[in-house]
Amino acid sequence: MGSLAFLQPAFLAALAAILIPIIIHLIYRRKAIRWRFAAFEFLLRSHRRVARRLQIKQLILLLLRCLLYAVVAFAFAKPFFQRAQGANPTTPKAIVLIVDDSMSMQYHEAGKPTLFAQAKEKALVMIRQLRGEDRIALLRGSSMLRVMPHEQKELSLDKNPVIRKLEKWKPSFRSTDLPTALRRAAAILRNVKGYTPQITVFSDFARHAFDGSATPKLPPLPPVKLFPVQAKEPNNRAILQLEMQPATFAGADAYRLTATVRNYGKHTIKDLPIKLRLNNRDRVRGFIKKINPESSAHKRFIVRLTRAGFYKGYVEIGKDGLQADNRRYFALRARQRPHVLLVNGDPRTIPYLDELFYLERALRDPRAPFSLKITHASARLPDPSGFHAIYLCNVGEVPTTWRNKLINYVKNGGGLFMSMGDQVNPAIYNKQFGSLLPRDLRGVALAAQRPDGTGIALQRNFGEIKGTHPIFQNLYREGFLFQSARIIRLMLVEPRRAKQEGKILWRYSHGPPALLERRFGKGRVLLYTTSIDRDWTNASIRPFFLPWIQEVTAYLSGGSRFLKAKSLTIDKSARIPQVPGEGAIQVLTPQSNSIWIRPTQRGYTFPGGSKPGIYRLERNGKRLAILPQIVNIDPHEANPTPVSTKQLASIGTLAAANTTTAFQKQSERIWPTLFLLLILIFAAEGFVLRFM
Repeated sequence: MGSLAFLQPAFLAALAAILIPIIIHLIYRRKAIRWRFAAFEFLLRSHRRVARRLQIKQLILLLLRCLLYAVVAFAFAKPFFQRAQGANPTTPKAIVLIVDDSMSMQYHEAGKPTLFAQAKEKALVMIRQLRGEDRIALLRGSSMLRVMPHEQKELSLDKNPVIRKLEKWKPSFRSTDLPTALRRAAAILRNVKGYTPQITVFSDFARHAFDGSATPKLPPLPPVKLFPVQAKEPNNRAILQLEMQPATFAGADAYRLTATVRNYGKHTIKDLPIKLRLNNRDRVRGFIKKINPESSAHKRFIVRLTRAGFYKGYVEIGKDGLQADNRRYFALRARQRPHVLLVNGDPRTIPYLDELFYLERALRDPRAPFSLKITHASARLPDPSGFHAIYLCNVGEVPTTWRNKLINYVKNGGGLFMSMGDQVNPAIYNKQFGSLLPRDLRGVALAAQRPDGTGIALQRNFGEIKGTHPIFQNLYREGFLFQSARIIRLMLVEPRRAKQEGKILWRYSHGPPALLERRFGKGRVLLYTTSIDRDWTNASIRPFFLPWIQEVTAYLSGGSRFLKAKSLTIDKSARIPQVPGEGAIQVLTPQSNSIWIRPTQRGYTFPGGSKPGIYRLERNGKRLAILPQIVNIDPHEANPTPVSTKQLASIGTLAAANTTTAFQKQSERIWPTLFLLLILIFAAEGFVLRFM
């Protein structure tokens, strides 16, 4: 048995047009006023037989014209007989329809609609072909980090609301998450009785839709039908990554941005246009000479940022079938050159014997972004508040007033580095700087001695470092060997007291601390337990010394001179650190919409962005002095390579490539027959008019 259904049921309203020929017929049947005339009586009697034949003719024409209007209305409504297949064709179906609306579905070939538009159209046709007793639900195939509108999460007999919801869908910038969608579909069908359950999926089934680990973790599923919507030969290229770092080889104010561009096509790309846009203007335009098939290439931009402040922009490549992955956004902050004060506690007339000889040359390196001021400990010391970092190198004693200023300077966020030497008296130092020191000083010892000052050995070196600390991590990754430096003499420190929060960042090979850190108020203090020159150690002539001193100075100055915003994927939330002031803040989206964020016990949390771009942070109409939030697409979405047929077969039944709907082979269209019937009706009407 089959059921009659319509693809365009709204045209059935045209059946009311059947009344038109009936009304016309009734109007012309009105009787006129009769006047008897004797001369015509004979003729009228002979015409009555002809009148009866004319009435039959008019009745036949009325029926044909009514049938004509009815057939036209039915033909435009596109009726068809739908037959169910399977062991029990009379059992209605409960279908959960999954339509992939992820970013990769925005791909389109030349002259064709996007993959999402094709999938959406096929899904709409499928819904319209369902029988009246069938039920349907509608789910998205993209990742669901937030609740999305226009889903049908419960099975419904009424297809029209589902159609209206699907018609409102647009392709998103989210990543694909078909495993989660299948789990949600299985949960909807879990307790359905009296219906044949089925999951239908329309997707491009790109490789990122299912990874190797996701497929085996899927729960037992009802029958799944997979309908691929794919380009014949996708030829996509995308910017996968954008790295930013200082380019000290090009100057103190130079920065390097490196874009990684991937060619997912099967043809070589030559002379691909690429540009860097910074603060709303194009800074650099260029080309990538060649990218081999299924390979990556790197494009480096060198820019000078002489002005301190915030910079935002993007790197973009030439157009292709998927525009969303052709642009990568970024934001960074370039700080002003830190002002550094070097206080020399042991000046010498011979330059290379001077306490600051090696330190000064490390910080005056042309690639080092520092502004130096050098003074002697015996001279009048400048106000500490005018500097970002201060070095006290082998300084025995300072004026009390200046020491008090130094304590307030560190408490308010300044950075202080203390190195030892022959001029340092532990007792005086503890008295003057006890509130700042990570540990109290005990006394000078030969490195050959044990930590308790006894015994003798042949040689001591620097030892274990805390490789995750900012002053070590970059150099540690690059393979610098900090343990290569020898130590002759060192300043021993007392054991940690309860109120002292000093942390050991570096040790000597035989155990005593070489470098300690203490947080004091908003600032930080580093205690180096040997000399900064060559009197007590040869560390100042080792390869690591110059870059290490620059990392230390940057750290004491409030962190790296170069800060970059973390790139978030679509809908990914993140905590906003170090928000100045109090009260709600306003997030301005790339579409000029506003999102208000109120603080909680955990601070401020960015709720995530639905589109890639730069999300600025403001309060009371003024931009906050923090980096904006950057949202980019998931680079995995750029890969259009389809998942293997074997892997899809482990999930469900793969429909034929030329299949357009889920029920094409289960229905019989009858509206072409109706158009043939229209031709026959016109022929019959002509016959009646001509021969009757």
